[in-house]
Amino acid sequence: MIIERAEVIAVDGSYALVQTQRRSTCNNCRVNKGCGNALLARLVGSRFMRLSVINQAGAKVGDTVQLGMQESGLLKSALLVYALPIVCVPLFIGVASVITQSMPDDGMAMLLALAGFICGFVLARRISARLSKNPTFHPVILAVEKQDAESSALPIM
Repeated sequence: MIIERAEVIAVDGSYALVQTQRRSTCNNCRVNKGCGNALLARLVGSRFMRLSVINQAGAKVGDTVQLGMQESGLLKSALLVYALPIVCVPLFIGVASVITQSMPDDGMAMLLALAGFICGFVLARRISARLSKNPTFHPVILAVEKQDAESSALPIM
Protein backbone atom coordinates (compact mmCIF):
# COMPACT_ATOMS: atom_id res chain seq x y z
CA MET A 1 0.00 0.00 0.00
CA ILE A 2 1.21 3.48 -0.87
CA ILE A 3 0.87 5.93 2.03
CA GLU A 4 0.94 9.73 1.85
CA ARG A 5 0.20 12.52 4.35
CA ALA A 6 -2.45 15.14 3.55
CA GLU A 7 -4.50 17.87 5.17
CA VAL A 8 -8.30 17.82 5.18
CA ILE A 9 -9.67 21.06 3.74
CA ALA A 10 -13.38 20.15 3.44
CA VAL A 11 -15.77 17.37 4.47
CA ASP A 12 -18.88 16.41 2.53
CA GLY A 13 -20.79 13.41 3.88
CA SER A 14 -18.66 10.27 3.59
CA TYR A 15 -16.01 12.04 1.51
CA ALA A 16 -13.26 14.47 2.45
CA LEU A 17 -11.40 16.89 0.21
CA VAL A 18 -7.71 16.64 1.05
CA GLN A 19 -4.68 18.59 -0.06
CA THR A 20 -1.23 17.08 -0.37
CA GLN A 21 1.99 18.58 -1.63
CA ARG A 22 3.48 17.08 -4.78
CA ARG A 23 7.01 15.93 -4.20
CA SER A 24 9.71 14.91 -6.60
CA THR A 25 11.95 11.93 -5.91
CA CYS A 26 14.86 13.87 -7.38
CA ASN A 27 16.36 14.58 -3.96
CA ASN A 28 17.06 10.86 -3.55
CA CYS A 29 18.69 10.43 -6.95
CA ARG A 30 22.45 10.49 -7.55
CA VAL A 31 22.26 12.32 -10.89
CA ASN A 32 20.09 15.10 -9.51
CA LYS A 33 22.15 17.96 -10.97
CA GLY A 34 22.45 16.48 -14.47
CA CYS A 35 18.86 15.42 -14.98
CA GLY A 36 16.23 17.35 -16.91
CA ASN A 37 13.49 16.03 -14.66
CA ALA A 38 15.16 17.56 -11.59
CA LEU A 39 15.46 20.90 -13.37
CA LEU A 40 11.79 20.78 -14.34
CA ALA A 41 10.80 19.97 -10.75
CA ARG A 42 12.77 22.98 -9.50
CA LEU A 43 11.23 25.30 -12.12
CA VAL A 44 7.65 24.20 -11.48
CA GLY A 45 8.15 24.32 -7.74
CA SER A 46 5.98 22.64 -5.18
CA ARG A 47 2.34 22.44 -6.04
CA PHE A 48 -0.57 21.16 -4.08
CA MET A 49 -2.83 18.41 -5.30
CA ARG A 50 -6.43 18.21 -4.15
CA LEU A 51 -8.53 15.09 -4.30
CA SER A 52 -11.70 13.69 -2.84
CA VAL A 53 -11.20 10.56 -0.74
CA ILE A 54 -13.42 8.21 1.22
CA ASN A 55 -13.52 9.46 4.82
CA GLN A 56 -13.89 6.19 6.70
CA ALA A 57 -11.87 7.64 9.60
CA GLY A 58 -14.21 10.52 10.41
CA ALA A 59 -11.58 13.20 9.77
CA LYS A 60 -12.49 16.84 10.28
CA VAL A 61 -11.37 20.02 8.52
CA GLY A 62 -7.80 20.88 9.52
CA ASP A 63 -6.81 17.31 10.45
CA THR A 64 -3.62 15.81 9.08
CA VAL A 65 -4.37 12.34 7.75
CA GLN A 66 -2.60 9.38 6.23
CA LEU A 67 -3.93 8.40 2.81
CA GLY A 68 -3.51 4.90 1.45
CA MET A 69 -3.92 3.42 -2.02
CA GLN A 70 -3.32 -0.10 -3.29
CA GLU A 71 -0.21 -0.41 -5.49
CA SER A 72 -2.10 -2.61 -7.93
CA GLY A 73 -4.67 0.13 -8.51
CA LEU A 74 -2.00 2.73 -9.15
CA LEU A 75 -0.08 0.42 -11.51
CA LYS A 76 -3.20 -0.47 -13.51
CA SER A 77 -4.17 3.20 -13.74
CA ALA A 78 -0.71 4.17 -14.99
CA LEU A 79 -0.72 1.39 -17.58
CA LEU A 80 -4.15 2.43 -18.76
CA VAL A 81 -3.24 6.10 -19.16
CA TYR A 82 0.27 5.67 -20.60
CA ALA A 83 0.32 2.35 -22.44
CA LEU A 84 -3.08 2.21 -24.12
CA PRO A 85 -2.59 5.29 -26.37
CA ILE A 86 0.88 4.09 -27.35
CA VAL A 87 -0.40 0.60 -28.18
CA CYS A 88 -3.17 2.06 -30.35
CA VAL A 89 -0.69 3.89 -32.63
CA PRO A 90 0.87 0.83 -34.34
CA LEU A 91 -2.46 -0.97 -34.11
CA PHE A 92 -4.17 1.67 -36.28
CA ILE A 93 -1.32 1.64 -38.80
CA GLY A 94 -1.29 -2.17 -38.89
CA VAL A 95 -5.04 -2.45 -39.40
CA ALA A 96 -4.90 0.14 -42.21
CA SER A 97 -2.08 -1.74 -43.94
CA VAL A 98 -4.03 -5.02 -43.71
CA ILE A 99 -7.18 -3.40 -45.10
CA THR A 100 -5.40 -1.67 -47.99
CA GLN A 101 -2.92 -4.57 -48.42
CA SER A 102 -0.03 -2.09 -48.61
CA MET A 103 1.87 0.12 -46.24
CA PRO A 104 0.40 3.63 -46.03
CA ASP A 105 2.56 6.51 -47.23
CA ASP A 106 4.20 8.80 -44.66
CA GLY A 107 1.43 11.38 -44.51
CA MET A 108 -1.28 8.77 -44.08
CA ALA A 109 0.81 6.93 -41.48
CA MET A 110 1.13 10.15 -39.46
CA LEU A 111 -2.64 10.72 -39.61
CA LEU A 112 -3.31 7.12 -38.60
CA ALA A 113 -0.81 7.42 -35.74
CA LEU A 114 -2.48 10.60 -34.50
CA ALA A 115 -5.93 8.99 -34.80
CA GLY A 116 -4.71 5.94 -32.88
CA PHE A 117 -3.20 8.09 -30.16
CA ILE A 118 -6.38 10.13 -29.72
CA CYS A 119 -8.54 7.01 -29.83
CA GLY A 120 -6.32 5.44 -27.17
CA PHE A 121 -6.87 8.42 -24.87
CA VAL A 122 -10.63 8.35 -25.44
CA LEU A 123 -10.69 4.62 -24.75
CA ALA A 124 -8.58 5.07 -21.61
CA ARG A 125 -10.98 7.77 -20.39
CA ARG A 126 -14.01 5.53 -20.92
CA ILE A 127 -12.37 2.58 -19.19
CA SER A 128 -11.25 4.76 -16.28
CA ALA A 129 -14.81 6.08 -15.88
CA ARG A 130 -15.99 2.48 -15.56
CA LEU A 131 -13.18 1.58 -13.16
CA SER A 132 -13.85 4.64 -10.99
CA LYS A 133 -16.55 2.65 -9.18
CA ASN A 134 -13.96 0.09 -8.07
CA PRO A 135 -12.56 0.88 -4.57
CA THR A 136 -9.12 -0.46 -5.58
CA PHE A 137 -8.59 2.71 -7.59
CA HIS A 138 -9.54 5.14 -4.80
CA PRO A 139 -7.33 6.42 -1.99
CA VAL A 140 -8.82 6.19 1.49
CA ILE A 141 -8.04 7.86 4.80
CA LEU A 142 -6.21 5.26 6.87
CA ALA A 143 -5.49 7.28 10.00
CA VAL A 144 -6.03 10.68 11.54
CA GLU A 145 -2.90 12.05 13.16
CA LYS A 146 -3.32 13.64 16.56
CA GLN A 147 -2.77 17.37 16.67
CA ASP A 148 -0.55 17.25 19.79
CA ALA A 149 3.12 16.38 19.42
CA GLU A 150 3.13 13.37 21.76
CA SER A 151 1.60 10.79 19.42
CA SER A 152 1.90 9.89 15.77
CA ALA A 153 -1.34 8.39 14.45
CA LEU A 154 -4.59 6.78 15.44
CA PRO A 155 -5.14 3.64 13.35
CA ILE A 156 -8.61 3.26 11.90
CA MET A 157 -9.99 -0.19 11.24
